Amino acid sequence: MNLVQSYFRTRFMLMGDLDSNEYAKKYLTTPKYGTLVFLRALDPDAATSVKDIGIYDLSIEGEAYEPQTGNWQYYLPPTSGSEEEFLGLIKQMKSADGADPKRVKL
Repeated sequence: MNLVQSYFRTRFMLMGDLDSNEYAKKYLTTPKYGTLVFLRALDPDAATSVKDIGIYDLSIEGEAYEPQTGNWQYYLPPTSGSEEEFLGLIKQMKSADGADPKRVKL
């Protein structure tokens, strides 16, 4: 949630500045066209995980950009709970974005 808020706050500030507006429009897109990469998958039992997944889903603004292989990627499994439980939580909450999380192999 903090990541998405910070990104949008920075993007809004840069687009509102006459000196950086042109570059911001060109390079700072919505998360729909990007990929968030986390070191560790979220803990499936943590309330903050549900909140973070929901905020991320809202930031996608409709269906995810088709060529993406996964808008949400991570390297390590959660510290508590299993990876399968985390993926199950995502599947329960997933809406129109259709972007399955993808584990990146080290």
